[in-house]
Amino acid sequence: MQVAASPLVSCRGVTYMYSRGAAPAVVDVTMDVLRGDSICLTGPSGSGKSTLLAILGGVVQPSEGSVRWWATGERPSRDTATDVHGCDASWVMQTANLLPRAHALENAALEAIIRGIPPSRALARSAAVLDELGLGAFYRTPARKLSGGQAQRVAVARSIVASAPLILADEPTGQLDSVSTARVVSALLATVPAGATVVMASHDPAVAERCSRVLTMVDGTIRDDR
Repeated sequence: MQVAASPLVSCRGVTYMYSRGAAPAVVDVTMDVLRGDSICLTGPSGSGKSTLLAILGGVVQPSEGSVRWWATGERPSRDTATDVHGCDASWVMQTANLLPRAHALENAALEAIIRGIPPSRALARSAAVLDELGLGAFYRTPARKLSGGQAQRVAVARSIVASAPLILADEPTGQLDSVSTARVVSALLATVPAGATVVMASHDPAVAERCSRVLTMVDGTIRDDR
C-alpha cells in the first residue's frame, strides 16, 4: 500500500491584501504543499502567483487565514500568523540578485556556505550544477558581466546547491530559450528524488507539463489543481 505524502506547508483560508481597501492579491486559498511535490503555479500576470510563493515561503504574513510549516513530525514547527521567518526555503527570484563582483562559481556556492556546507564541497557542487546548466565556461566570470539569462541560471544553481527542503522559484525560465529552459527545469526537478520539494511560478506550458501538480490561479484564487 502506498503511503500518502505528508504536508510541508499548509495554507488555510489565506487572503493577502497589499493595503487597506485594495483588491486582494490572494483570496481564500486553502492548499497543502506535500513533501516531494513539484508544483507549477500558472495563470495570467497579476493572478497572485508571486504573492502566493511569498506566503508559502514565509516572506509575507497573510491578512487572513493561516500558513503552517511542518517539520519532520506531525506537529507544525512554525505558524506564520506569529512568525513569518521560519520557513527553510531557498529562493529563485525573477531578478537574479547576484553579488556583482563575485564570479559565477562563488555566487552559486554562497547560499550553501551560509547554510554551513563546507566551502570546498559547495564549490565542487556548484561547478557540477553550472556544468549541468550549460555554464561551465563561466565559472570565473564576474556576475556583472553575465547576460540576464546566464545570471538567472546562476541563481537557479545557487538554490539547487543550497540543498534546502523547499525551493521556491518565481519565473525561473523567464529569460531563457527553450534549450536552457529544459536544462533548468530538469535540474530543479532532479532535486525532488534527493528530498526537496519544488514550487515554481511560470507562464510557460513546457514548464507546467513537467511538474507533478499544476495549480491555475485567476484573480488570486486557485481555479484548478491537477
